[in-house]
Amino acid sequence: PQVQNVTYENDVAPIMQKHCASCHAAGQQGAEATGFLVGSYESLMKGSRFGPVIDPGSAKTSSLYNMVSGEGNLAVTMPHGKDTISADEIQVIRAWIENGAIEN
Repeated sequence: PQVQNVTYENDVAPIMQKHCASCHAAGQQGAEATGFLVGSYESLMKGSRFGPVIDPGSAKTSSLYNMVSGEGNLAVTMPHGKDTISADEIQVIRAWIENGAIEN
């Protein structure tokens, strides 16, 4: 079942802060390696130096979702070297992307 009424500020930003910000903040290893920052909606939507990580409306074609869910058969999953994101949190990210990845 899809989570309803998911917003960036209330639902997604706290997950990014909890699991991703320690590496994907300015000056940190993940940010330096990829150019991907998670500190704001704008930076999340900008993506990485390799391109966008979110395809609004499609979690399956969003590399952010594929990396945190492990569904993309990618060599790298996130968060790298840390506890995985819970299934509930992954569903929140999925629902947010599927619902258009709007700011709020």
